[in-house]
Amino acid sequence: MRHAITFFALILGNHLFAQDLYAFKGYTLYKIDESNSITTVFMLDQNGELGFNDITYVADDLFYAVISGEDIYEVIPSTSTTNVVGSFEGSAFPFGFNSLTFDGQNLYSLNGADGILYKYDLSTNTSSMVADLGFTSPGDCTFYKGHIIFLASEDYYIKAYNIATGNLLNVACIPFSYDEGYGLTNLFTSCDEEKIIISFGQNLYEIDFENNLLIETGIVLPNNFSIYGLASSNEHLAFNCESELEQNPCALSVAESEFLNATVFHPNPTHGKVYLHQNFQFDSMTLRDIRGVVVSFHRGLTREIDVSHLESGLYFACFVYGNNQRVEKLIKI
Repeated sequence: MRHAITFFALILGNHLFAQDLYAFKGYTLYKIDESNSITTVFMLDQNGELGFNDITYVADDLFYAVISGEDIYEVIPSTSTTNVVGSFEGSAFPFGFNSLTFDGQNLYSLNGADGILYKYDLSTNTSSMVADLGFTSPGDCTFYKGHIIFLASEDYYIKAYNIATGNLLNVACIPFSYDEGYGLTNLFTSCDEEKIIISFGQNLYEIDFENNLLIETGIVLPNNFSIYGLASSNEHLAFNCESELEQNPCALSVAESEFLNATVFHPNPTHGKVYLHQNFQFDSMTLRDIRGVVVSFHRGLTREIDVSHLESGLYFACFVYGNNQRVEKLIKI
């Protein structure tokens, strides 16, 4: 029996991945290997092509990708070539097909305009509707224990859809604004050992469903673009798993909802002080640098934070309110 998942606690970790992980951001496809080394695999021509919304790994030296329209691209890194091989049904204008994953034979993508899940059969080059899920996603999807999981734009839920049974569940809440969460993949070892990696901005986190944790991997990709898509060589194998997931109501009080959705502080970036909005309620705030070192701690009565003494760079402000946590980026210039 799986535990009900509430808003995750955020902890810091130092990860080594057991297999290669791929991340697409801006116009560049990166590979993160088992030693956490980051290398460039492929780069699009910024003058002649649109950046991809998402990618999925199909085989060695073969990826598929989607952009803002309905077209599906074949990407071959070794020859730096991209070719349109087909398209999904339905118009996704102006949002596009943001998500893409692979089950070993078919590609799946959620229409960013109407929330319909489509399947593209690579053996017959045909597209068909799978289901109207009733929600849209800002980014990626992947398979997890026989379900296809998405980040939902409408709320803070991670949703799981069982293609075989048609069941749709809320399985987790995420403590970040969805408009920063795009990438999602599964570092699959077996049906009993699956590691879900999610991206927010330039950072990678592991979702630990069993222990209600969101673990910061410490991996930050270069350049200023957000990570749009994640992929791994084994994520499609999770399609064949048969596991039941539990519905998580993610029920929030009005105060908890306001804590998770309210504007927190300004100005950001800042040279010196940031001011917390008067109606933003919290119990405590811990400020950490990019190495995870605590640089300051504040109680809920604090209305301003002085960072003038800190070095310029990126910091993470972790706010706690009851059992809920929220992390905001703070840039010192």
